[in-house]
Amino acid sequence: MLPLLKGDRQAFGASKSPFDPDAISKLKTGFGGRLIVPGDTEYETVRGALSMNPETDKYPALVAQCKNEEDVSRCVDFAHEQELEVAVRSGNHSFLGWGICEKGIVIDLSRMKAVTVDPVPSKYSISLKAEWVTGAASP
Repeated sequence: MLPLLKGDRQAFGASKSPFDPDAISKLKTGFGGRLIVPGDTEYETVRGALSMNPETDKYPALVAQCKNEEDVSRCVDFAHEQELEVAVRSGNHSFLGWGICEKGIVIDLSRMKAVTVDPVPSKYSISLKAEWVTGAASP
């Protein structure tokens, strides 16, 4: 039974997106990051988790590489409208595969990186994936 299940999953991964093209077009409008669906050339590269755990070998219907908070909000709304399971990925290092889902949407935060320096109070903020660090800048 496992090979049959594996075959079904690969068939989904190799197929086109299960969404109405108009729904994807609407989501793409004004989206700052990248939306990757089955059939796109980079899908196989971005869909999986960086784990040797075979339970994390899943095929999401959409991988959304968000650039900002608005992208994330739009993806959550899209998932709700399409009744999709949501997985959030920030560093892609979960051995248990929490950043991946089967036939749902992966909201990938790994491209949301920024450094802000305010020279007057001598403070900085660094956003690396989903972690925030704040401190005093060196003179």
